[in-house]
Amino acid sequence: MAQSKSPKWVVRLRSGCPRGWSVTESRGQIRLVVRSGAGGTGSKASVTLPLAWAADTVTESIALITELHQQVEAGFDLRDALARINGAAVTATPTTSTQ
Repeated sequence: MAQSKSPKWVVRLRSGCPRGWSVTESRGQIRLVVRSGAGGTGSKASVTLPLAWAADTVTESIALITELHQQVEAGFDLRDALARINGAAVTATPTTSTQ
C-alpha cells in the first residue's frame, strides 16, 4: 500500500520544530508535543496551540513554536510558557525540575 505524502506546508511546519518537538493535527488545531531525554524516552508534554491546522498559519505557528522553545529552554513549563506568550502570565519565574 502506498503512503500518502504530507502536503508541503505540513512538511514546512514540522521542519520548523526544534529537535524533540513535533506537531500533529488535533480537532482542526495544532497539537505540539515535546519530548525530553535521550532518544525521546524521558518525559513528554503537549499543548494545543491557539492556531488552526492550516497552510496559512505556518509562519505564525513556527514563530510561536520558536518562542515557546526559548521560554522552555529558560526553564518555564510548556503550559506556563504558552500562557505567558498569550498574555496571561501564570508564573513570574521559571519552574525548576526536581528530576
